[in-house]
Amino acid sequence: MSCPSAEAEVSVFIAEAIRERLDNGDLTVGTPSLVDDIAHALVNGAEGMLLWVSFQIHELCLQHCDENIRKAIGNLPKGLTETFNRALDGIITQGKGI
Repeated sequence: MSCPSAEAEVSVFIAEAIRERLDNGDLTVGTPSLVDDIAHALVNGAEGMLLWVSFQIHELCLQHCDENIRKAIGNLPKGLTETFNRALDGIITQGKGI
């Protein structure tokens, strides 16, 4: 969705979701500027998809250091299909005990 009002709403959603995860400790960053980098990457990749954003924030919360978060935002999936495929791959990998 390239509608400016939708993009603004997605930006607000992203800012609030990041702030919530920081406040409750789900997302930990060492460098405050990383928060802006996360928001920027999510806004650029969202294409109006709040579900996509939610999945990516969840994945970023699983990272344990700034370096891993930076790698993750540099390798965000394109669209929901790639996001779902990655999630399924992770489930399959966990099920095999790898």
